[in-house]
Parts: sequence; structure tokens; C-alpha cells
Amino acid sequence: MPSEDEIKDELKEDERLLRSFPPDAHWFCPKIHAEDNADYIHADSPDEDEDGKEIISVQSKQKAIRDGEDRYKVAMRASLVFGIGEENMGDLYDYYSKRMDSLFVQCDRCISRWHKGRKAHEKSLAEIFDDSVTAEILHRFDAVDFNRINKGLGLARKHFEAVEPSQRKQTLLLQHDDGSIQAVYETLCCVKFHASEENLAKDFNFVFSALQKKKVLRIEDALPASTRFLFHEDAIRLRFAENAWRRMGATLTPDLFNWAVHDALADAIVQVSSPSPNQGDVRRFWNGFLLLMNKLDPSLITHSLRGMEVQPDVYHLGLQHLNLDLGLESEEIVQYILEAFSQLLQKSPKDFWSALGTVSPKAVAEFIFASSGFIKVLENKKNLAEHETNPAISWIPVFIQSLEPIHQSEACRSLLYNLCEGLQKTHISAEARALCCRAGLDALRATLSTFTSPTYKVNPSTSLLIINDDLMDLVDKYTMMIVGCADLGESDSQLKKIAMAVIQEALALDCKAIHAEFHALQDQTPLQRGSRTHSQPIWQAVLDIFRPGNLEVAKNILSATNTLTGLDIMMPGNKKRPELLPGAHAQYNKDYRQLMDNIARVFERLTDFEPPDLKVLAMNSITARPLFAALVSSNQGIYEAAVAVMKTMTMEHAKQDTIEALLRDLFVPMLSSLTFAVIKITRAKTFSPTPYAIKIGRELLTALCDSTGRLRSSTLSSAERGALLTWWKSQWRLMDMVFSTTESWAPRVDKPTSYMQDFCRDGMEYAEALFNEHSVFASGITEPLADDKPIDLTATSPKEKILDVVCQNVDGLTSLLRLRDSWLISVITSLLGKLLRCLGESNLEIDFHASNFIKAACKRENQRDFRKTNLTLQQKAELQRALDDHQGIEYIEPPPASTSTVKKQGTIDAWSQSADGKRHEPKLPINATTLTLNSQSEKNRAVVNAMRAQAIPNGDINAFKEKRRRAEAEKQREKSAAIAKAKALRAPAGVRGEGSGLKDIGGVVGKDHAPIRSEIMVGSSDEDSDDDDDDDDEDETGVIIKSRKSAVSDYEESRKKALKMQQQGPVRKTKIVRSAKDLRARVEPNMDRLYIEILDWDLFHPGDDPPTSNECRRIADSFIELDVYKKTFTPLLISEVWRSLVTAREENNSKPIAITVMNRLSVDKFMEVSTQIPMTAERDKKVAERDIVLLSKNPDPMSNPDAPHCLARVQRTSRKKDVIEVTFKISRSVTSELLSSLTAKSKIHAVKIADMTTTQREYAALSSLEYYDLCNEVLEAKPSPIQKYSEEKISTILSKYNLNKGQSQAILSAHDNDGFTLIQGPPGSGKTKTIIAMVGALMTQTLQQAQTRAPAPMPGRGDQPPPTAGPKKKLLICAPSNAAVDELVLRLKEGVQPLNGPRRKINVIRIGRSDAVNDSVKDMMLDELVRRKLEGDNGEKNKLIQDRDQFHKDAGQIKEQLRILRPQMDTAREKGDKAGELVLQRKFDELKRKQAFIGNKIDEEKQSGNTVSRQNEINRRRYQQEIIDGAHVLCATLSGSGHDMFRNLSVEFETVIIDEAAQCIELSALIPLKYGCSKCILVGDPEQLPPTVLSRSAQSFGYEQSLFVRMQRNHPKDVHLLDTQYRMHPDISKFPSKQFYHGRLVDGEGMAKLRRQPWHASTILSPYRFFDVEGVQTKEARGHSFINVPELNAAIRLYQRLKADYSNHDFTGKIGIITTYKAQLNAMKDRFGRQFGPSITDEIEFNTTDAFQGREREIIIFSCVRAKATGGIGFLGDIRRMNVGLTRAKSSLWVLGDSRSLQQGEFWNRLIQDAKDRNKYSGGDVMGLLSRPSSREPPPSSPVVPTNGHAGFSQMGPSTRTDQEDYLKFKDEDQDVEMTDATTASRMSWVIGGSDTNPTGYPQNGNGVKMEESKAADNAIVPTSTSLNTHGKRPAEPASDDETAIKKLAPPRSEGTVDLDAALRAQQAKKPPPRPVRPPGVAPPRRKQVADPFIQRRPAKRG
Repeated sequence: MPSEDEIKDELKEDERLLRSFPPDAHWFCPKIHAEDNADYIHADSPDEDEDGKEIISVQSKQKAIRDGEDRYKVAMRASLVFGIGEENMGDLYDYYSKRMDSLFVQCDRCISRWHKGRKAHEKSLAEIFDDSVTAEILHRFDAVDFNRINKGLGLARKHFEAVEPSQRKQTLLLQHDDGSIQAVYETLCCVKFHASEENLAKDFNFVFSALQKKKVLRIEDALPASTRFLFHEDAIRLRFAENAWRRMGATLTPDLFNWAVHDALADAIVQVSSPSPNQGDVRRFWNGFLLLMNKLDPSLITHSLRGMEVQPDVYHLGLQHLNLDLGLESEEIVQYILEAFSQLLQKSPKDFWSALGTVSPKAVAEFIFASSGFIKVLENKKNLAEHETNPAISWIPVFIQSLEPIHQSEACRSLLYNLCEGLQKTHISAEARALCCRAGLDALRATLSTFTSPTYKVNPSTSLLIINDDLMDLVDKYTMMIVGCADLGESDSQLKKIAMAVIQEALALDCKAIHAEFHALQDQTPLQRGSRTHSQPIWQAVLDIFRPGNLEVAKNILSATNTLTGLDIMMPGNKKRPELLPGAHAQYNKDYRQLMDNIARVFERLTDFEPPDLKVLAMNSITARPLFAALVSSNQGIYEAAVAVMKTMTMEHAKQDTIEALLRDLFVPMLSSLTFAVIKITRAKTFSPTPYAIKIGRELLTALCDSTGRLRSSTLSSAERGALLTWWKSQWRLMDMVFSTTESWAPRVDKPTSYMQDFCRDGMEYAEALFNEHSVFASGITEPLADDKPIDLTATSPKEKILDVVCQNVDGLTSLLRLRDSWLISVITSLLGKLLRCLGESNLEIDFHASNFIKAACKRENQRDFRKTNLTLQQKAELQRALDDHQGIEYIEPPPASTSTVKKQGTIDAWSQSADGKRHEPKLPINATTLTLNSQSEKNRAVVNAMRAQAIPNGDINAFKEKRRRAEAEKQREKSAAIAKAKALRAPAGVRGEGSGLKDIGGVVGKDHAPIRSEIMVGSSDEDSDDDDDDDDEDETGVIIKSRKSAVSDYEESRKKALKMQQQGPVRKTKIVRSAKDLRARVEPNMDRLYIEILDWDLFHPGDDPPTSNECRRIADSFIELDVYKKTFTPLLISEVWRSLVTAREENNSKPIAITVMNRLSVDKFMEVSTQIPMTAERDKKVAERDIVLLSKNPDPMSNPDAPHCLARVQRTSRKKDVIEVTFKISRSVTSELLSSLTAKSKIHAVKIADMTTTQREYAALSSLEYYDLCNEVLEAKPSPIQKYSEEKISTILSKYNLNKGQSQAILSAHDNDGFTLIQGPPGSGKTKTIIAMVGALMTQTLQQAQTRAPAPMPGRGDQPPPTAGPKKKLLICAPSNAAVDELVLRLKEGVQPLNGPRRKINVIRIGRSDAVNDSVKDMMLDELVRRKLEGDNGEKNKLIQDRDQFHKDAGQIKEQLRILRPQMDTAREKGDKAGELVLQRKFDELKRKQAFIGNKIDEEKQSGNTVSRQNEINRRRYQQEIIDGAHVLCATLSGSGHDMFRNLSVEFETVIIDEAAQCIELSALIPLKYGCSKCILVGDPEQLPPTVLSRSAQSFGYEQSLFVRMQRNHPKDVHLLDTQYRMHPDISKFPSKQFYHGRLVDGEGMAKLRRQPWHASTILSPYRFFDVEGVQTKEARGHSFINVPELNAAIRLYQRLKADYSNHDFTGKIGIITTYKAQLNAMKDRFGRQFGPSITDEIEFNTTDAFQGREREIIIFSCVRAKATGGIGFLGDIRRMNVGLTRAKSSLWVLGDSRSLQQGEFWNRLIQDAKDRNKYSGGDVMGLLSRPSSREPPPSSPVVPTNGHAGFSQMGPSTRTDQEDYLKFKDEDQDVEMTDATTASRMSWVIGGSDTNPTGYPQNGNGVKMEESKAADNAIVPTSTSLNTHGKRPAEPASDDETAIKKLAPPRSEGTVDLDAALRAQQAKKPPPRPVRPPGVAPPRRKQVADPFIQRRPAKRG
């Protein structure tokens, strides 16, 4: 204790400080003077005046508060002066007391702070002084305070006594300003003063009462007297206290509680805690305590209320008072106690139960119910009216919720017993009993809600026991009461509402328990589940009251099932050992299935609701989720019932229509709910819901993105866009989970392998369909731009958002590369390739794991990190190329040469050029800048990048990418090291799998621990135990540099190798294996760039060149750079496309189609316009995918070029009901006028222009040339050299195949040489026979190998043994036209002769469309062979029809039964017959379940078309592969060889033979080379007509030049010439041989005799003659073609002459009349038909010269037409056309021409001169000459007998080409118009409907000869029929027939002019009736049945 002096010194220092303060500053508050009215309570905000101007800033306030606090501390210390006394501290005492009195008169804050601080000050004094001294000091403090208070109160009393009572107001005291009013306030603050009744009695009571005569004194602060007066019996004090506590604004603080509450409350508790307290005191206490409780927060309760050291505490005091008999006050007291308990439980439940200690909740409840006043509170009329706030029961929910969950069930049981049983006695009123029942239900609801709360986590070890054994038992016990209350009418809506809530909570808890059990079992968490026997009775009871229209029950049940979404049964570890499923799992499965059955019944009941009620459920967010989630339930019954509910809601019958209606009306609720469900499934990774999720996802996708889908037909709102994006994300996360988990599901799911394969197919097809619509989704989430909203160039585009979701979810997709099923692999390969390329275009890159997985899957077995898959080499190639396009090619940069690393020799060329560590790479072609050569969309991306350049610093991006690449490389090295280490440590590999089959093979037999081999995946057990390194491994010190180029060609290296390998012997090409690049050519490149240009064209643009800039260059003889080659051919291809479209426009006869626009959508680089075409219109005006059409607003688009129009590409077509939906792609740059017409429901007109199939295939061949083995040879146009062979070897081939020497040499050279072999075959030189012999020679090795195998079976025959492995090496034979291909197929059907052994039948497959080929080869068609194998599906289809009919019949019966049951149920309900109603209800439920099941089956039946179609497609591909595997030779047109089918099949053709190779442009010849071809044999004749090229511009640059011609030009000596012709009479062949073949073409031996005919005896009907007809050429009335009538008359006269002179000879099919002009042709057909009748076509075939190429007739009449002496001869000057015309005849060629005109042409002049020189010229009056009978030469002395003097002659006969037609136009040097043939050429096949079709479109007669069909009436060509042999040719006449014909001389005739017409009519009358026409498709009779190509005869048995 300090000394007196020390104390005085301290006080003096305090005095100094006090005097240093501002004189007006307050000591005990922040005020700086008396007029300071600042609000220091709210120190964080400034004070402002009425105008809002700041008066005092926050900083000023805070400073004042800090200064005030300093003053307060000094003042409180200095107050010790009162304890020392005035005698010891006179001056200070006087100064302090006066200043204090002055402040207390002015400031109430100083008063309150002084008294509030007294306790703390007293405590500090007690620490300094002894207790006695402290007590004395405090006594002196009290004396000072009491004196000051009494003085003030005395003044107040004096003032009041001086006035009338009515004037005794607060204002009176304020007027005197002498501290009187402050004395009253200080009295209330001074604890010790007002605690004494003696002190209060002197003056306070008088003054206090006077102040409150009229109004209660208002004080908002918590003052000690306010609390003490709460418990006082004085009414004035009590009223003041109650008012003060009610008006108090702020919550109490701990300091304020200790000052203002603690002491008074403690005294009050002591006062009422006696065993027999005063009832009034108890009532006032609990009433006052309630007022205090309103100001106490949980913290105060815990630390202040519970910290009071008074016994008993308020908690036990309440129980004590409840147990007392308090008489009349009991009702009010019990009510106050219950309210106080409610607040204590609500604010601080833990403190409540902690304070009660061992008193259980049950005991507390018993105290309450047993209290004397509870019944009174319950029965109180006012309380009964207020159900919600009734104090008798309002405490119950709080009471329950205050307990720990583990104790709630016991308390709830007690409450239920008391409320629902104990208080249900008759002496209690019905209203009170109902209230108790309600309270009991509410207690149960509160208890259940604790466990159903999302914050409550179920503990599997404890919680499930409580839930299942206690709570559900409790619910079960009171079930009847619960459902009874829930089934009440509207009489007691509150009770019904609570009962409904109990039902909802009970069912929700049951579902939550099963949910927790599932996850515990799934996570293998210890589990104590208890018994679930109470669940089913509860569900059954609820279902019993669930009737149609009961929305409340429906809402409660549905909301309860939310937690079930995504659950499934527990699957065994191995489905083959279900008995090993643990008991807990099995019990769970049983309970889960029972629960699902109950929920299924709920949905079945919902199907009987009205649609508006169901929509209410669907629009409520709480019920929408479970309602729509049922569509992806794991239970089929729930799924079926949910679908039925949706149909009822939308009033639709078909499921797809239902989905569309839901999206239309409930877009956001449906998508959001399904998204929620799918997320749940994804997280749970459950299998059973997944198939339904995929199914509903596919249907939603169709409804969203179909041509009439929501995304195409309307703009979405912001909420809809958000829902759509989240749904998109959920679908891709789902698919990622599915693909990642499928392998682990397969051995556990109790389904066969075929089911899992179908599941994988569904998933992948859905993923592919989903990805295909990414552009539509991007458009759907695009926010419409506001006019005033600026474009944010840095924002992520919608497309990037959409694709980024895909990019983040590809890991699972890549894992499917390990699938076993080949179909699935093809699907996943295609999808991944498409996905990678698209992501790459958007600068999105898949993650490290996915890219590495793909790389490993694409590697070969001997490469490092190889991953075992069943990918074919082709599929690996496609994937690798797609990954290269996506990420760029990896280049490995070698380390510097100074390091010790050993170089790895990658290629000989690179090795030879390396030195000093420098990098020497082959020169790579520069990426093309033209239309077709870029693999990425650089042009469009450049625009975007330019716009973003300012916003995104490229340097940062590049640095980031480089950093990421380095990190990935480092991660990969670490991973490789870890794998290597793991392999070194692991045990030897187990038993490997059985290959790629689907058998259920495990590990080691007999060992349970053996790994289960995946049934659907190629697993690790299938892989080798070690990974071999190879030379392709990258050096770890290398740096990976990625390039965004699409591909890197290796042709430079191969070219250099070829130069080094020059040799004298045959050329041999080694099969190149180079990272799978050889096979990548099958990948069709992106066609967007091609169509971006084409669709921008204006079809009516004038000119021969495209509207866009297209710079062409001349085709060089050879190329070194591949890039130059592509840049040369690409513009030429574009020019040809343009001219083809123009030609199609000019000659278009297609009828316009009126179409209805459904919607348009911006997709990628185009706009998609979805339209509808009526089925009837489409049938006649069919359009197909890849067609180019003209869209126009005008009904006649072709005639109105000024109308708004554009070109469009048919993107896809689909058949729907009575319309065809067609989606067009159009350019984004279409005119706004046209765009305005492309709106929903608008009409527009379309006309088909062209089919782009062939163009696309040529474009693909050009784009992928770098991947061809023959790339270098194509560029350099270098054929393999002709080899020298000994006479002996030639003789062997000559005799083996019955050939001539030239043919034999060609076969030997083609057999030995790789690369290109060129064989020139002039007319009649035996090209076809040479090709057939060549096939036999080339197939020798394959056929020899086949002898050891069983004969190849016939496809489609079930009685044949299973096929063995087919021939590995196959031949591909192609030609430009179907006719040429068919002729080869017919020959090959008869078999081939190998070099060794007997003649063999081979399997020949014809690729193409059945309607485009000769009837005689249809049995060889691949489609036909596949069809035979698919014929067995008819039985299945019939079964489907029968099942469908039965389903509809059953559905009708059930509907009728339900109609009868409904009124019966209503009747039973009205009568109160519960039992009868339940029986009917169960029957009703069963029928509803059957109805939902049948409805689902009907939906499946409707969708089975897709399923069957898909299965058919799977089977089709499998059969295609099987058939092709067993084939030796495949034949197709050049365009047909590029069919998409080959992309999906594993096939290679090392050898390709192209017939008529000079008749195709170079790009067409490249198409069949893509399949690994290393040997190509080109057979053709450049001296005949070239390929058709319509573009004059392209012609001028050499585009019509064939690859054959370019090679021949470069290396003319390396072309084999078939130098012997077997067609023409020597008189005919002489001129062509001399002029066109330089005399090298010789006649076969005995040709003059063989071709001698009876009419050759005539002087004018000799084998060859030129008739000089002076004619006149005129133009036809329509068009620009020429007609020469004199030549037409001469042709008629010539024919009449022949028929008259040789009337006994049958000329049927022996005469051909050809002309160079179409108008002349049409005129001839018309004139001949009118003059001789329609049967004239039996004898004469009319055609153009061009169309007759490859064909022949005995007699040819050639009309040249041109008759102008000046101006040139037009395209007659083309000697190739001249050659064709002169070489078609076998026996007689008669040329009709005007020498005046023809002699303008050099070669025609030569022909005329030659005819004159050879006396084969007839001029002058030709008509007169032909009108007279011709004179005759003597007949030969002996019959003509064919000789065998020439090798192969007797068997070979003439070799022809039949039915090849071309559509040609040539530039006329005298402005002549172009000639159009009678038929359309193969080069123009795309113009009329497809590359694989017959280019002529001819129908076919029974003889296998193609017949012509006109494209339009003015261009009609009348077909002819011929008598052909099985090869489609006219057989040579036998010698006996010739001799007989010669000997039968005509009867004598008069010398006069013969009436030719009469003679002809007589001859026609004598003709026998025409042969009956064979029906189409019936082959002509043959001497010997042709053997089936797939059935080989068994060898004869040896005797």
C-alpha cells in the first residue's frame, strides 16, 4: 500500500493534468464544451446540418473521443481526493468537487460514465489499499454522491411544491437549471443510492411520482434502476422500468450488464427462490426477465447471465416455479416461463442444457406438461385463436431444435406421448386437443427437419441407427394420425399443412438415409444401418391418400426424393460371382428397389393429374428437379412413368414431340433440373441412370438443334442462355465420366458384352452428335448486341466458351481408343479427329494426359511408350494427323555436335548431309496461300487476331505457351522415368489376352486374384511386358518445337532416293513406313475454304472465269515443288467448277422447288438455313447432300437473275412425316435483301444446279498428294522405263495368254516395274484383253497362296464354311466411266489366267451404285452382296411390326379398364369405404404401371428405326469389310474409288490399273492412288479424245491434259504401244495408222478376210469411202448447234441403198450413224424415225462422235456437218475427235463431208487426198449415185475362213469399248458454238447426280448395253439396242454365214432407176417379227452359266 505522501504526489500530478485540460472540456465524456452536441456514439460517420453540409468530420470526432478518454482516466484517478478528504487535499478537493458538480449539472453522459466506472475504479482501489481502507474510501465516495443527489432532489421537490400539481413537469426542472433534473437521473444511475428505500423515500419518490403523473419518464439508456424497478411492486416504478426496457434501442454489452443488470437481477432471483415465494413477485420476476431477455444476445447469456454467482440460476428457478402450485397466478407465470425458456433455448441452447446438467429433455417436458398452469394456458381462448404464437406449444419446435440430434428422438417421443396421447383426454376441449395434435406433429416435423437439413451429415455408424430404428419407428407409430391429418379437408388447414410437412420430412429422411447408405457402401465406410422395416408402411400410407389432383401431397413427395437422384444398386466386384456380393450390399439393393418401386407408383399416380397441375409442379423449383430427374432415374419403372407424366403434361403422344413441347414451355426449369440430375450422376459415377441420361440427352439435343429446334427458331433470354450453357457443360462432364468409367463398369454390370458395346455406341454417337452441334450452341448462347453497347474484343467468344468445355473433358474420350470393337473404334477415331481439328482452329489445346494417350495409341508396337489398341494403321494415321493439326508437328532439334551424344540416323539423306552438328532438313513445301491448301482457317483467324492485337500482347502469349510446353516436356520425362523404374521393379507380366476378341477371358486359370480381362477394352494384360526403344525416340536433351502447319511431306527425300537408285533393271519401290503418313490421304480435308469461295459466287456473273480472283498458270511438264503443283492445279480446279456451274445453269432443266424457311443460324464460317420441302415436290425434284442449288426469291430463279439470290450447298436432308427437311449452307456475305427473306415461315425457291461429289474427291486427292507413295513420280511425270526381255520370256507370255508380242511385253513390264507403267492402246488393239491378262499375271502369287486355303465363300450364303483370311494384296481397277468399268468386270467374271497353274476364278467386287451399272454385273456389286447378307433382317422387322400392333392393342385395353376404374374409386371414396378404395387404388396402380411400360415400348418402337438403322449400318460395314477382305479385285470409277466407304474399311491397294487413262484429267487419276499404291498402270490412247474440260481458261492452261499425256510428253520412249489392231478392215485402218500413229499400228493377220462383207462387192459400198456432199450448214432453231440437211439426206439415201441392195441381210444392231453436232444428231433421229418408224433404232444407233468413243459397229456412217468454204471447221480440227470418228467401224466406214469446208483442216485435207489417191472418193451427184443400184465386184472364190496366223487372233477377236459417253465442248476457231454430246460425260457426273452413278443416266437393256436417256426434250437421244456377246460387243460373223450371204445373190433387177422406198418397204415387210423385249435386269441367254464370283468349283475327284 502506498504511503500518504506518495498518494499526495500522484494526486498533485493528476491535478496538474486536470488543470492542463481545456477549461470547458468535460472530464467524463468527449465533449469539449457545454454546447458540443456532436454525436460521439456514432463516431464512424460525420455530423451534418439540415442541408447535408458536414459540421464535424469523422477525424475530429475520433480525436475528441481519444482526448476525452485521456481526461476520463485522469479524472477517475484524481477522484481519490474524495477518499483522502478535504482536510488533507484542500485546494484539490475544492477544485475537483466544484468542477464535478458543474459538469454533472450540465452533462448526463458524465453522470452515467462516472457511475458506470465506479465498479472498475473500486476494483483498482481494492488492489492498492487494504480492505478496511478501501471500504472507508468507498464510503466517502458514496457520501459525496449521496450529498450531491439529495441536494438536487431537494431542489426538485422544492420547485414542485411551489407550483400546482398539474405544473409539475420535467420542463419545470429544466427551466431552473440548477441540477435538479440531473439529480433524478443520477439517482437512477447510482446503484447504492436507489438500492436503499430509505434514500428513495426522502425526496425521490415524491419527485419521481410527480414527473410521471401523466407520462412515463422516457429514458433510452439501460440504467441500474431500470432493472431494479422491473421487479418492484410499486406500480410507478414498474411502469417506468418496463417502458425503459421496451424503448431501449441498443443491445446490452457485458459492461452495461454488470452495471445495470447484474446486481438487481441477482437480488430478484434471491427474492423469488424461496420455497414459498410470493406469487406476485414470481409473476413480476418472469415478466421482467422476459424484458431483459429481449436485450441479451447469446454471448451475454453465456458469459454474463450464466456467470452470475447466484443460486439457483434462472434455469433451475424456472423448473422450480413450474413445479409449484401458484394458484391464480399460475397461468400467467407458466406462460412467462415458457416464453423465457423459448428465448433461452433459441438464443443459447447449449447454455440451457449445460446449466440443467443431468436434467434430461424428457424431464423438462414432463415439468412443463405437469405444471399447474399449463392446461390453463392451453385452454385460454385468446391463445387458442392464435395457433402460431400460442405459448402452450410455441416453445416445442425451439425445444426440439435446441437439442443435439442424438437426443431429439427421445424428447420427441416424450412430446408425442404427452401431446397426442396424454392430453387427448375428454376433459380437454376439442380445440385444445387439436392444438396438442398439431404441436405433436410440429415436434415430429422439427425433429425430422434436423436430420433432413442439408447441414446435417449422416454418420453411417450412428445416425442410421437413430434414423431407421428411432425416428422412422416414431413416424410409423403415428402414421395413421399423420396421414389422417394430411387427408383432412379445408376445415383445419393449419393441421393439414403441418401433417403434410411431416410427410415431406419423413419421406425425405428415408431417402436421405438410403442416400447415405449408398455412399457409405460405395466408400467402404463402416456401417450400422439398423432396420428399415418402418419405411414401407410409411410410403404405403402416404400413397393411400395420394389421389389425382392432390397437389400438396405431390409437392411433398417429390421434394422428398431429391436426394435419390444419381443413386443405383450396388454392383458385385465380378458379375460372374454375384454370390460374393456382401450382405450389407444385398440388403441395400433390396431396400433400394423397394423404395424405387414406391416412387414409381407416385409417378404413375401423377399421370392421372390434369396438365395444368403438372405444369405447376414443373414450374416450382423445388418439385421441378425431382420431376425431371425421374427421366434419368436408374429405375426403368420410374423412367417409364416419368415419360408418361411428361406426355400428360404436354398432351403429346410421341416422346420426341413431348420433349419439344417441354422446351418450348419450360425451357429453364427443364434444362436446369436435368443439369442438376446429370451432375449428381456424374459425381456418383453410377451406371444404371447413365443410359437414360444419354437417351434423354440425345432427344433434347434433337429438340434443341433440329432444323425446327429451339436454338434455331428463336432467340434465348439471358436466363435461358445460362441454363443452356450449364446443360452443355453437364453433358460433356457426364460423357467424360462415362468414357472414363466404362472399363470399370464392364466386369461389374450384370449385362452381356453386347449390351455394353451398344452402350458405348450410344455414348459415342451422342458425343459425336453433341459435338457436331457446337456451332449451334455457340449461336444459342450468343448475347444479342445492343446498338449502344461496344464490342469487347478481349472477351471470350461464345464458340470458344463452348469448345473450351469440350477441351476440358476429352480424357475419357481418348481412353476409348482401347476399345476392342472395330465399329466403336471407327466411331471414336472419327469423333476425336473432328474434335481435335476443330479445337485447334479455335486455339484450344487438349491437356497433357489426353494428347500423350493419343500419341501412345498411334505408335507402333516397337516404339517407345507404345500403347496396345486395336486401331488400324489407317485409324492411327487419321488420329496422328488430327493431333498434328491440333498441336503442330514435333521437331526434335539435335544437340550440338560437340556433345558426346551419338547421332541417330533418321534417313540416309539427312545423314549424308549432316556435318558439324548443323541441321540439314529436306526442303519442305511452303504452305499454300490459295484456296485449298491451308489446313487451318488462317484467313478468318487473321481477322480476329488483328482485332485482338491491341488487347492481347503476343509476347505474353508466346512466353506462356513456351513455358507450358517446357513444363509438359519436363513432366513427360519425369513420368517416363517413373514408369521405367516401376517396370524394373514389377513382377513378370501375367498371361496375355486372346487378341481382340470379345470372350470373357480372365488371368491365370484357377486363381481368384488373377486380373479380370476387360471385355470391351484392350487392357494392360494384352500388352507386352516390355517396351522396346527404337531409333525414333527423341533425345532427352532435344528441344521440342511445335509448328501449326497441317502436315509435312516427305516427297523431297523420296525423290532424292529415287535419283540415287537409278538402275537398268525394273523399278522397285520399297513400301515406305514413316510414322503412318502413308495412309493419311484417306482423310478428307476441310472443305470450308472451297465452299467459302464457291458460295460467294454470283451464278449469273458473265464470263468464263469465276467472279473471284483466280490466277491460273500453265501446267508444267514436271514439278519439283509440291507446293507449286498444288498452286497450279487448285486455280484450274476452281475455274472448272465455275464453268461447270455456268454450263449447268445454261442447260438446266430442273424444276424450281418452293420451300418454306424454318429458321437460319450462323454456324462457323457460314449461315445454315433450315427449310421444309413437301414430300410430293421432293419426290420429283430431289436434292441430295453436296448438291449446289440456287436460292432465289423469284418462283423462276433461272429466268430472273435480278431477283435476290445466292448459291447454297445442301448440308443435310432428313425425312419427317410428310415433309423433307433440308439444311442449306450459304455464304455470310449474302445480300441483306435476300437475308430478310430467310426468316421463319417465309417462302423461297430453289433449283438444283450441280452435285459436287467428284469435285470434292479431286480436291481431296490434290490436298493429300504429299502422303502418296507415288507423289514424286506424279510431280515429275516420270513413268517407269520399258524393260528389255528375251524372246523366250516374251514367247512364254505370248503363248500363255494368246497375245501378240506388244501385249506380252507390256504385261511383263507392268508386272516387274513399280511406279507408273504407260500402255497406249489404239482403237481395236486389245486393251481390255491385255488388262485381263495383266490381272492374271499380277495375281499369280496371291492365287498360289490361296490354294492352301479353302475356297472363298459366297457372301450372303449361310451354308458355306466360315471365310478364311482373304488375299492380302488386292488390285484396284478404275476407269473414268461406268461403262468401261463394267466391261472389265464382265471379262473378269470369267476368271483369269495366272502365270502358273490353270485358269482361276477370282472374287471381283464392283463398287458403285446398282442403278448406274450394267445389269450383267449387278451380282458383283458390293451393295448387292451386302444386301444379301442383310436380308435376314426382314424376319426381325416383321416381328417388330407384330409387337407394335400388340402394344397398341394392349394400350387400348388398359385405357378402357382405367376409364371404368376411376368412377368406382370415386364412389368408394364418397362412401368412406377405405378398404374398397385401397383395393381399387392398387389395381389402378398396376394398370398405370403397365400403361407406362407399354407407352415406353411404343416410344422405343418409334425410335427403333434409328436403332435398326444403326445396327444395319454396323452390319453393313462389317459385311463390307468381310466381302472386301475376300476379294481379289475391286473395280470402280475413278470418282467412285474415293467413296467415303473406304475411309471406314481397312484396305490397301498396292496396285492400281486405270483404263481409259487418257480420258480423265490428272486430278481424277490421283483419286485411286491414295490407298498405298506403289504400282500404277495407265492404259489409254492419247490420240483419241481427251477428258472433258468445260472452262476455256482451264483448257488454255492445259487442264484437259491427262496424267498419261504429261508423262508421255516427258518420256515418250517409256510408253508401251499395242501396235496391232483387230477391229477395222485394213482399208479403214490405213489412214488412221499412218496419220495418227505414224504407221506403227498394224492390222491383225487376216483382217481383210475376217471383215469382208457381202456389200463390199458393191462399188460404192466398199469398206471405206468418202462421199463429198456439197451441203449447207444451218443453225438449229433453238441453240447454236449446226445442221447439214444435204448430208442428212445423203445418210438416208445411203442407208436405203444398202438395204435395197442387200435386202436379205440382217443389219440389226450393225449400223451406227455418228455426227459431230448434236443438232444434226437430233435431226437425223427425227428424220429416220419419221421415215422408217420407231423400229429403226433396232438397226441403227445414232450418237455423237464423242459419245461413240470406245464403241464399235460393223458399219459407221460419219456425218461431218461443216459446209462453209471459209471460217474454219471448228472442233472438227481436233485430230483426236477425227481419230475417234474414223476408227469406230469394223467392216465399213462411209464418211459424208463437204470437201470445200473440210480441206481447211490439215488432216481432213489429207484424208480427202488419201481417199482420192486410193480411189475411195465419191463426189459430184452423190444423191444420184446413191439412188442407183450399185455395181458389184465378183464374189470371192472361197469362203472366208479365219486364220490363226497371228498369235492370239483366233481367240481374241475384236476388242472394243462400249457405252462410254462424254460431255464435251471445244473452242471453235471461227466463233463456232461448242458441240454438246447426246450424253453427259463422266467428268460431269456430278452435274447430274453423283460420281458413282452412270454418267449417262442410261437405262439398260437385257444385253448389258447402256441405253441413252435424254436430259431434255430438245436434246433427246433415242436409244438403240444391239446384239452383243457376253462382253457387250458384237461377235464376229462366222465364215459359214459369210459364205452363205455371198452365195445368195439378189434376183435380177431392171436397169432403170429403182424405187428405193418401195424396195425398202418390201424388205421391211419380209422381215420376221421383232424379238420380244427382255424385261429390264434379265441377262441375255448364254451358252454357259457364268460361275458365281465367290464360289469356286471343287476340283474333280481323282479316280
